[in-house]
Formats: sequence, structure tokens, C-alpha cells
Amino acid sequence: MPDQSDRGRREAGSEAGPARLFALGAGILLSLLGVLGFFYDAGFDTGKQLAADDVAGIIVVNGWRNVIYLLSGLLALGFAPRRPRRTAAALAVFYLVTRPHDAATAVQNAFSAVWGAGVAVVDFFVRHSNITGGVAFHTWAGVLLRPFDHLPDSEMNAEDLWHYRRIGDKGTELTGYPAISVYEEFRYHPKEVIGGVFDWVYEHLGMYSWVVELWSPMREAGITNYKYIDWFRDHPVSDDLKLYRWNVDKLGGLAHLSWKPFDHPQLGHIEIGGWNRFHAFGNPPLTLLEREVERFPKWLLWQALTSPKMEILAAGAEALGSGHWRVRLVVQNTGWLPSYVSKRALERKVVRGVIAEIALPAGAELVQGKRREELGQLEGKAYKHTGVSFWPDRNVTDDRAKIEWIVSGKAGDEVRLIARHERAGTVRVSVKLG
Repeated sequence: MPDQSDRGRREAGSEAGPARLFALGAGILLSLLGVLGFFYDAGFDTGKQLAADDVAGIIVVNGWRNVIYLLSGLLALGFAPRRPRRTAAALAVFYLVTRPHDAATAVQNAFSAVWGAGVAVVDFFVRHSNITGGVAFHTWAGVLLRPFDHLPDSEMNAEDLWHYRRIGDKGTELTGYPAISVYEEFRYHPKEVIGGVFDWVYEHLGMYSWVVELWSPMREAGITNYKYIDWFRDHPVSDDLKLYRWNVDKLGGLAHLSWKPFDHPQLGHIEIGGWNRFHAFGNPPLTLLEREVERFPKWLLWQALTSPKMEILAAGAEALGSGHWRVRLVVQNTGWLPSYVSKRALERKVVRGVIAEIALPAGAELVQGKRREELGQLEGKAYKHTGVSFWPDRNVTDDRAKIEWIVSGKAGDEVRLIARHERAGTVRVSVKLG
């Protein structure tokens, strides 16, 4: 009686022919499609609609479909040599009956249901490379939290730490909230660390991220100089009395509900009451909500105004004779932050330099230079020392970049120049020859 391995060898041998070729060919094609698809559309959209792109009107790709193409291709390559007919049949059923669109939608919806909010934030940041920072709003503690979540300040690039402290000082000035490091002053347990999407925003993308813990009932009640997390573990009874008096004098009893009898269907006769954590602690009372959130717009705008900003410093054409022209473009970062934003971004190699391009009219010719050239990063003012420092600045023009081309053309021709940087912006100018 032949065993399973005998049947497997027969299928892989005598019955394999066309089925094996089909399964192997499909596996190679699907694997390539999965990999190349990420270069065309790598988005992992969330929500009710699964966005995608059509490649030449033939096949649909996006991040979810690319994963399915890649996994099904690798599985086909793995099983085709041993089970060619079953592999071929499985591919046919999956792609002709089940349809990958439905599978991708199911995977995306399942993923969104579990990690929806985090995935949406990550996807938004990845799709918008022009972002230089972000602020998330949570409750409650009345503090401005910055990275790292899992490392001490000594592990952060010095320039980034200096800028974080500058943002925090401004935040305290404008909002009244203290600015602290999560690791240094906001860990739930001294032997544990916490993390989240906004720590990832700085650590992996090099964008300056903050988490605002809105609302501090303790501060409202006159409790000062308390340690944010330690206070929740233990605090003097006098603090509870301050909270209770604040509850009576300012909130009309909203923060503490009087105890009253209650017949519980399972527990029987009990009493309910105590601190109203949802309406007075976890969230600002509705009467104070507007006052609490109006602290922040100025701080948010101040952060946005520190972003890099590329502008055109000079653009023109110089006649060289014999129908030749030297075309020059000079750009400058007039923003506070450098074009790369943070030293962390440079370290992670996540930001490309300035890209300059030239477009010529019909009949004109590029004699020297490239149509598309990378110019590197543009420094800002954030990481420079002041003008009265005793050590010299040896790179006083590193906030600028210049590129020149030699063009053959006739007087009156118009040459279009463009320079773009994913975080510092895009500038365009037309230069007339002559």
C-alpha cells in the first residue's frame, strides 16, 4: 500500500508537467508583482474604502494587495515542486473565485479593527513626507510630553535635545503646562518603558513629535510640586481634601458623587458614589473645556513656523557667446530648522536632499550639467551658535545651494527651473535667455 510520500513523489514527478510550470511561473510573477507594487503604491489605507492604483489599467496594487501578491507567490514557489497540481488549483481558486480584492479588503478591515487609529496615523505620516512634526492630544495630566519613551536624554542627539527643550520652553510659556521627557519623568514604573506612535514619529522619521496630556485637576485644586506619575501611586490625604474642596467650590459637586444605596442585580444591596473620574478627571468638565484647549493654537502655530522654507535667492542666464548661456539657480533655506529637520532624520537617512531640475524649450540643448541634480541638504538657524560666540562658523553659507547649467539656445528662449525638497518645499522660476 503506497504511503503519502509515495503519492507526493508521483504528483511531483509524472503528473507535474504543465501544473508545475503554471505554479512556478505564477509564483515568480506574483512575487515580482508584490515587490514592485510597493514602488508604485505602498499605501496601507484604512477605513471603509480601500484605495488603490491601476497599473496600466491591467492590475490593481496597493500595500495590502502587494502583501497578498507577495505571500501567495512565495507560497506557490514553496509548494509547486512538491504539490504542483494542488498549488495550481489553489492559485486558480484564490484569484478567480475568492478574488484578491475581497481578501485585501478583509485583511485591511481586520487590521484596522485592531490597530485602526495607530495605523491611520502611521499611514498619514508616511504619505506626507512634508511634515516636520506633530502633536497628539491625550488626557490627563496637564503636561507636554516629548521623546524618548524608552531612552534617557543622554541618548538623544544634542542638537535635537536642544531644540526639543526650546519647543518645550515655548510651550510652557504659552500654555502653562510643564514640558518633560517621558522616560525621565513619566514612566509608569521605574523598571518598565512605554511607547507609542508618536515616539516612532521622531525615532524613525526624525520629525519632532509631542503628546499633550490635557487637563490637571490636581493643579486646579492648588496641588503643586507633585510628581506626575508618582502622585497617582501615593499622595497625602491633604491632597484629597484639596480636591474635594475644589469639587465643592468650583464644580458644584461634579467631581465627587455622594454615596447612595443601590440594588445591584448580581451583588445585591450596595452603595455607589465617589470620584467622578470620567467627567472631572479623565476629561475637563464641559464648562472648562474651551478654556483648557484654547491654550494650544499659538504653540502649535509657533512650531509650524519653525519649519524649513526653501526660497529662490537668485536665478538668471548669462550669455557666453556662440548661442551658449550659463543658467544659474541659487536657493536658500530661510526657515529656522534645516531642511532635514532633525539630526535623527540624518542618522536614519530618511530625507533626500534638494533636487534641482531644468526644462528646455524645443530646439534648445543642454550642453553641460544634468537635467536633474541632487544638491544636498540646506542648513537652518536652529543648530547654529549665536553671532557673538567665540568659535567661528566655518560653513556660513550652508543654508544655500547653487547649481549651474550650460545651455545652447537662442535669445528669447524660456528655460524653466524647479527645486524641491520633501520637507522644505518646492520653488519654480522661468528664466529667459538674453
